[in-house]
Amino acid sequence: MVAIITPEPQSRARLLHAAAVAMRLGVEPVAGIVARILLERHLKRLCASNDCTPEKKHAGIECFLGRLYNKGHVSKPTHRELKGALQVCNRCAHGEAVAWHEVEAAVSAIETFLRSHPLPPAAG
Repeated sequence: MVAIITPEPQSRARLLHAAAVAMRLGVEPVAGIVARILLERHLKRLCASNDCTPEKKHAGIECFLGRLYNKGHVSKPTHRELKGALQVCNRCAHGEAVAWHEVEAAVSAIETFLRSHPLPPAAG
């Protein structure tokens, strides 16, 4: 098992590339799972940088997305699109049937979000 520790830009680029390769190889579930991991890590860091981290100790990805939406950091159309992408990615993670085009759309939506909602520079 590989642990993804930092979602730095280079790591995100490599993981997005891995998702694209998985799609080309016909293993859509892998692409959906990788995209979900990237989104979750990104949402957590966005919440931390915008001081809107959920109080719940083991908050799920939907909770982080909801906090960003409720605080105005994510638009309603983006929120809706990411919720749909998460449904597809969750189906991938649970071994449920997914169509190639569904995973492609989910990965694309997540990639667009990552690019349009950059993380602030690290303090240092």
